[in-house]
Amino acid sequence: MNRDVSTIAATSPPVGRAGRAAWVWQLDAVDEIVAFAAERGLDELFVHVPCRVDSHPDLVGYVRLANAAHALGIRVTALGGDADWLDDPAAVVSSWLQPALGTGLFDGIHLDIEPNVEAGTPSPVVGRFVATVHAIAESTPPDHALEADVRFWYPRVPAGDVDLTSKLVAIVDAVTVLSYRTRTTGTDGSVALTRPTARIATAANRRLRIGQETRPLGPDPDGRKQTFHGRPRSDLERAMDVLDGTFGWLDGYLGVAVHDWRGYAALADGRSSG
Repeated sequence: MNRDVSTIAATSPPVGRAGRAAWVWQLDAVDEIVAFAAERGLDELFVHVPCRVDSHPDLVGYVRLANAAHALGIRVTALGGDADWLDDPAAVVSSWLQPALGTGLFDGIHLDIEPNVEAGTPSPVVGRFVATVHAIAESTPPDHALEADVRFWYPRVPAGDVDLTSKLVAIVDAVTVLSYRTRTTGTDGSVALTRPTARIATAANRRLRIGQETRPLGPDPDGRKQTFHGRPRSDLERAMDVLDGTFGWLDGYLGVAVHDWRGYAALADGRSSG
C-alpha cells in the first residue's frame, strides 16, 4: 500500500519551528507526563498501548492522558511493537491495532518493532518485517499517520531488489531514524548517520523524524556515546538544534523525538563543562 502523504498534514510541526516528540512506555504518571510535555514544548507523545486496550484495566488512564494532552494541542500516538509481531501480523491487527483505533483516543500509529537484522546481511526476518508493517498499513485509516522507527543502518540491509529503509518508506507515512549519538559531527555523529535515511525519505516524499536517547545504556563507551543520560539538558538541546539546522529545510522534516520522556525529564539543568 502506497499511502498518500497529503493525508497526514496534521503531523507537521507548526510553521517556523521543528517539532518535538517523546516516547512514553509506562502510564504511571499521567499528570506529570502531560505537564512535562507542555513545559518542554512537545507536540506529540508516542504512548505505548497494550493489546486489547479497549478492555484493559488501564483504559481510564489512556483516556485521561489523551484528553489532557489534546486540550493542550499535543498529539497522542499509539505506540507498539515487538519482534514476536512478525510471527502473526493478522493477530497484531486484530488484537492491537483495531482495539487501539476503536478507542478514538489516538491521532496516529507509531511502530517500534526493530527486529534483529544486520547491515549487509540478507535475512528472512526482513521479509517478515516488511510484511508485518504492510499488514498494519492496510488496516490503518488514511487520516491516521503511520510512522515506524528505523535503525540508521537499515539503508545497508538488503531487502530484495532494494534496501530495508526503502521498503519501509514505501509503506508508511513517516519514519523516525534512531540516530542515537551524543555528538552530531564526524562520521559517527548523528548528522552523518541520519543522512542516508533522510535521502530515501525525501525522495519518496515521506516525512522524517530523528530519534535521540536519554535512557541509561550501560557504562561502556559504546553505550555512553549513544545516550545523553548523565549529561546536562543543554547538551541534548544543542544537539537537537544542530539536527534542526541540518535537516529542517526538508519539506517532510518533523523534528526530533526523545527516548524517552522519563529520561528526558531526568536530565539536569545547567551547561556541560566538557
